[in-house]
Amino acid sequence: MAENANVAQTQFQIELQLQNTTIDVEVNGKSIFGVNNPIVNIGGAAFPLPINPHIHNGENTVTITYSPSEGAGEDSSSFRARFEHVEKNTFPPLFADRLTAADISVPGPAELPFSYAPGDMAFLTGSTAPEFTDGQITFTLTARSDRPDALWFNGQTLQPDSETASAVLTQFQNAYGAIERGREAVLDTLGPHLAYQGGSIGLTAEQVADTHFAIYIDAARGFVRQPFDPSQSELVITGNGRLATLHPSPITFINDDTQQMATVRLFYWKDENGAWQVMH
Repeated sequence: MAENANVAQTQFQIELQLQNTTIDVEVNGKSIFGVNNPIVNIGGAAFPLPINPHIHNGENTVTITYSPSEGAGEDSSSFRARFEHVEKNTFPPLFADRLTAADISVPGPAELPFSYAPGDMAFLTGSTAPEFTDGQITFTLTARSDRPDALWFNGQTLQPDSETASAVLTQFQNAYGAIERGREAVLDTLGPHLAYQGGSIGLTAEQVADTHFAIYIDAARGFVRQPFDPSQSELVITGNGRLATLHPSPITFINDDTQQMATVRLFYWKDENGAWQVMH
């Protein structure tokens, strides 16, 4: 466990164990997986999910929405989610016997709809018992750390109107242009986005540009930039009213050999001076 809770040393994460379950996890109103992009699991899977960019000091609202994956019966669908923090760049065994801040299973024991075990870690505590409705669980976690909050948490509350839609469209157009100009323009325009992507896995923005984001700026990766087309995109306000995006994203790439599509998903917030900023 980290000595001090900050971005450089501590990874806040969710351990997920899925069985034939479609699941979405929102922290402070922002989906971990992206707008309308839940994880669909067939069979079984278990993995850790870093959430550093989504957690801030104080109370954090968590909402888990779930259902059996298509073709799976109710009896074959289940999941477990454990909220915790570990030292960065360490990889403790999944679901080993250790302290967590919240441990939720669906279904729970003795045919209960869910089970919940709160915990109190050094920097993260299960604050409230979950509220359960059909297919959705909501509860709060309290984070206590010297890690500075992501700036977007203090951004302006956005209105879902034409003015916001136009401003966000302009930001996406700027991002598209930066990708067209290459690596340095991407770092200049989308640096905070890349920094957020790398923050939970120990990479700098420059390293993310050369790895995860390289398919968009390195033609040798085989992905071809498609024309900028926002005709099917709609404005979505998320992050408890402080983040805005276009869904589906108008920035897409296609690999001609595999026909695989890659999409650049971006979120924007407005600072106290009214300037638009990008985040992951």
